[in-house]
Amino acid sequence: MTMRLAIPILSAVVFLLAADAETRLSGLVKDPSGSLVPGAVVWAVTEDCFHSFPAIADQKGEYSFAGLPAGRYKVYTSQVSTSPEGLWHIGEKSVSIQLGEQQALDLYPAVSGSDTGGAKPTYPLHGIIKDAAGNGIEKASIFVSNSDFRRWEAKSRKDGSFGFCRVHGGKYQLRIEHPAYRPHTEQWHAAPAGKQREPISITLQPR
Repeated sequence: MTMRLAIPILSAVVFLLAADAETRLSGLVKDPSGSLVPGAVVWAVTEDCFHSFPAIADQKGEYSFAGLPAGRYKVYTSQVSTSPEGLWHIGEKSVSIQLGEQQALDLYPAVSGSDTGGAKPTYPLHGIIKDAAGNGIEKASIFVSNSDFRRWEAKSRKDGSFGFCRVHGGKYQLRIEHPAYRPHTEQWHAAPAGKQREPISITLQPR
């Protein structure tokens, strides 16, 4: 009886310790002059580009991610400046965070000239390619294109997952090709600022 009671009590203790050791990543977003940028959209994207987490800087220019899974992330923001200096390009940094660790990371979008054609917010795009039985399909080719004639390409991993860390906002066409399956095409729209999108799930049919 004593052993039976000890197991759930021990589990409860471990859970409470994990809750106390919350993983947190926070920081400030500042423009090139050093001024804070309230409302800036910040993304934390896993190194494989498959999982993404959004945050929005508050009135003090501070953003915060609480409860991030341990791992390596690309943390970035992109803003368009109305100042005569030009456009703010993406401010990006890489960070490795452990379970229960709390880190501070400030972002500074760089300035680019007006000859860049215009800076646009960027978003992560990720998903999984699978067969009719729900198994991941490896080495499928994923092509992403938009009306601006921008084009990205990736290969699915062993579990069928794929990811693009940053694509510009707007509507896209996704085309998936694999020698053993019929080509698949569908439309995708970049997530609104600050909102997370679930990974796209695409099922391919055999030839």
